[in-house]
Amino acid sequence: MSKKKINIQFVSGSRADYGIMSGLVDKLKKNKFIHFNILSIGSHNLKEYGNTFKDININKKKLDIINIQFSTKRPEDISIFSSKLISKLTENFIKRKPNLILLLGDRYEVFVTSYVATLFKIPIAHFCGGDETIGSYDNSFRYAISHLANYHFTTNTKSKNKIIKLINSKKNVYNFGHISLNNITKKKILSKKEIEKNFKLKFGKRSILITFHPLTKEKNKTKKYFQNLLSVLTNLRKTTLIFTSSNADHEGRIIKKMINNFVMRKNNAYYVNSFGQKYFFSVMHYVNGIVGNSSSGILEAPSFKKAVVNIGNRQAGRIFAKNIIQSSYKTKDLNISINKIFDKRFNKKIMKVKNPYYKVRSLEKTYKEILKIKNYLY
Repeated sequence: MSKKKINIQFVSGSRADYGIMSGLVDKLKKNKFIHFNILSIGSHNLKEYGNTFKDININKKKLDIINIQFSTKRPEDISIFSSKLISKLTENFIKRKPNLILLLGDRYEVFVTSYVATLFKIPIAHFCGGDETIGSYDNSFRYAISHLANYHFTTNTKSKNKIIKLINSKKNVYNFGHISLNNITKKKILSKKEIEKNFKLKFGKRSILITFHPLTKEKNKTKKYFQNLLSVLTNLRKTTLIFTSSNADHEGRIIKKMINNFVMRKNNAYYVNSFGQKYFFSVMHYVNGIVGNSSSGILEAPSFKKAVVNIGNRQAGRIFAKNIIQSSYKTKDLNISINKIFDKRFNKKIMKVKNPYYKVRSLEKTYKEILKIKNYLY
């Protein structure tokens, strides 16, 4: 192993990507041959999304924050934010001089980062490339990031083969599975009482976790379709409804306003901006099922043997485990699908489900490969 230190930077734009990468972050920041730092951008630094940069577990000297306050009310708001981000990333890369940048996923702020890193000729290690989310514009960003990346850590064989076809090479394309799933087996499940106390909520005999993101490829449909979901949820009897925040996409604020109005009228409904991974996995453990269009229902819920109602086509193209109940936006379909969460026969069946994104020692293999890349760069 080369003893020369290398500068590795993880650019994190949200609670989601940090939670997934937290295990790898813990290993890299302890390596004495690596100058490791995290750059917090995007919704991490917005109060309305919980200021989740505070959950980043690293020495403050190794945490940089690009604090650009922005709205998602209009598409042009996101475009203006992106232009400002380019300038701030430029300043940070000049200061930090990273030799390798770690990026995860498909968000617009991650795409912007990959663009600037490419201009600076900084190698990029991209995680979760090759996945499909046909119903979201994130899909296009993900493919663009993969084109710009130098190293590719995919979550499954299907995605690996897509990357190989995309870049016309097998070199530096790995399939170690989804590294967040290693966190599940190592995280302690916290007590219901602790969760209830910290987030001022109350689990019921029947509880559902709901995360619904804006429909970025279906113009002006978010409000209508989310209202369909709320109309079904309002008729559920003796069921606790736990909402989490949507992501910072156009029309995200519409969803948040509708949730707040709903929660104010319902004594069985709660809204939590962000649980953070520490609590999120524990909440997932205790609820009966998950409802919405979030990737967590596809990627992580199978490991908890939980029923998931996946609504619409935002996650279309991903590999679905047998715990996934696919639903349209129609109230009739939503009602049937959500009630299936409590079906004893279905729950017995999914106890045998296998998570298609899980591989043994995913985190350890990924870490070792990053160290090989480090040695190759020097």
